[in-house]
Amino acid sequence: MFYGVHRPKTGGTSIQYAFTNAYGDDKILRLGKASTQPSNKQLLSLCLSNNSEELFELMERIIYVGGHTNDSRLLWYKRNIDNLNTVLVIRDPISLFWSSYYQALYGKSNRSKITPENFIEKRMDTIQWHTNKYGSVFGPESLDPTSTNFLSFFKYIMPTEKISESVPLVYEKTREWLEVPRRQMSKDSKKIKHDLHDDADFKLFLRDKLKKDFFFFEAAQKLYDESSYENKHYSESFTANSLNNFQGNESPSEYKDELRALIASNINSLEKSLSSDEERAKKIKKRIKKWEKALGDFGHTIDTFKAVCGQ
Repeated sequence: MFYGVHRPKTGGTSIQYAFTNAYGDDKILRLGKASTQPSNKQLLSLCLSNNSEELFELMERIIYVGGHTNDSRLLWYKRNIDNLNTVLVIRDPISLFWSSYYQALYGKSNRSKITPENFIEKRMDTIQWHTNKYGSVFGPESLDPTSTNFLSFFKYIMPTEKISESVPLVYEKTREWLEVPRRQMSKDSKKIKHDLHDDADFKLFLRDKLKKDFFFFEAAQKLYDESSYENKHYSESFTANSLNNFQGNESPSEYKDELRALIASNINSLEKSLSSDEERAKKIKKRIKKWEKALGDFGHTIDTFKAVCGQ
């Protein structure tokens, strides 16, 4: 199982695209806002099944787990860690900043209010971002570059620009799909570069603001440089012990609650957006019907599902 929680704009969409085409949608567990769809049966099973054995079996069938809402608490359901391949994808912090900034502007009408200066103030540093995703299982010190356990639970480390070369070395079937050109915003003819993008002084300003990000990135890049994509610092015993200790606790019901809330939010948004425009209303009603059918497969109506979510 390829297991990764990738920070947005580090190539996660391309990796997921490759795995989906190589292995089929039923072997993919997509966990993110964009993945909150009635067709995502794996997500619904995770959210709505109270049978742990069913979820253990589900996790054994899955080849790929990814998405921005992924969280290491999910690994409570992963009993066989022999085929668990934890992957970290890294990207130069300044390149990542600008890519994230342009993504934040995409489709927005108030673009002038989103400036690089105020955008960077709202960004969480990389250490904290990954700690939020992995710290509950592997401990916050494992994401601290000064710790002896730094990144020791990641079996593979891959820079974004190397994923088309590195991922197929572990999962050969993804190779042809990772070689398919994907749309990149950096090559979008409609994208207008901000005046500060290539400004030398602003680059220094960014480097200062992103000190923690560079601290993390450069330490991780050093591990990559030592052995290409295979992390020599990986410790099977540390990973196994961390998981065993975590799995000794009760199942992470709060994480399932968070995923259910994501689905409920999607349904609420659809219901609120029903408009007087007949064509638009028809489309929304069709999507709501799909949710009704998908939830019905698990013995729920939309109302009973909302009740489970406390709404």
